[in-house]
Amino acid sequence: MRTLHSIRPRLSAAVVATVVALAGMVAFAGATATPAYAASGCRVEYRTTWATGTQFGTSILFTNTGDALNGWELQFAFPGDQRVTAGWPVTWSQALGSNEVTAASNAPWSDNLATGASITLGFYGTHGGTNTDPTVFTVNGTTCLSVPAANQPPAISITSPQSGQLIQAPAPVQLAATAIDDHGVARVEFRVDGTLVLADTTAPYAGVLTGFPAGDHVLEATAIDNGEPPLRTSARVPFHVAAPTGALVVTPTSLVVPDGGQSFFVVQMTAPPPSAVIVFLTRTGDPGITCIPTTIVLTPTNWSTGVVITCTATVGPPATTVYTLSATGYSSVSTILTRP
Repeated sequence: MRTLHSIRPRLSAAVVATVVALAGMVAFAGATATPAYAASGCRVEYRTTWATGTQFGTSILFTNTGDALNGWELQFAFPGDQRVTAGWPVTWSQALGSNEVTAASNAPWSDNLATGASITLGFYGTHGGTNTDPTVFTVNGTTCLSVPAANQPPAISITSPQSGQLIQAPAPVQLAATAIDDHGVARVEFRVDGTLVLADTTAPYAGVLTGFPAGDHVLEATAIDNGEPPLRTSARVPFHVAAPTGALVVTPTSLVVPDGGQSFFVVQMTAPPPSAVIVFLTRTGDPGITCIPTTIVLTPTNWSTGVVITCTATVGPPATTVYTLSATGYSSVSTILTRP
């Protein structure tokens, strides 16, 4: 017959073994259940999309390269005196007198950023000195990989002349273009029919050309940026220059100027010009006969009455002088003056 004390030790050992095994299981399970913090990682590409004077616009491509985010703050500091004036599509802040800027998610659609997901941010800004790009960015305190943005070509648009515009000679040809670039515009070059006629380094990019021959022409405007390497973009428009209407007329074509006296001739046009015509008087021959004024303007209102030219001869031996009248877009005419 068994006694109780011979069974109890064995039962105690079994219970102990079970408890120990259970304890080991609990300890292992506890180790595997320890929570892990999200691994942070980010990539930022900062690009100045346009710059004009003291104003500029910027695009920032922020990519989450770490664990999924639920709420984030992107922070950076301007190297200079730049100020953010407006930003999107999240909340932007920059304390007065500070160069540090924060862009923070502000809605469920922007809070949650999965691994590998990107969001594009943008802002407008101003500066008083040099607009140098920031290079250090953090997201939730983690420093991001900052990738320099590749230089982008400039954008250019010709505003004058309009495509297909008819310009009546001798009216001047007005050249104008607008150009923007993320690194700024170094210059705008204007070419007519392939020939460089103007280069402008400051906005507004414009100029005036006179004396263009009648016929069909093509204006090409090219913007060159300040990037490295410099990039260029061109725009082209056709235009037509019509031959001038009317002609210069001088009456009379020969004139006697008395010794020590005066005579007169008149400069007119055979038809009204589309705009003011500047006429230049050039003398060849004896300097003892002079005429004034040496520059006149014929307009749509005085073309038929013309302008009177006064000629004076000094006292001296017989002499001859020729005055030639010329204007851009018109054939030259002349009158012969003699002192008997």
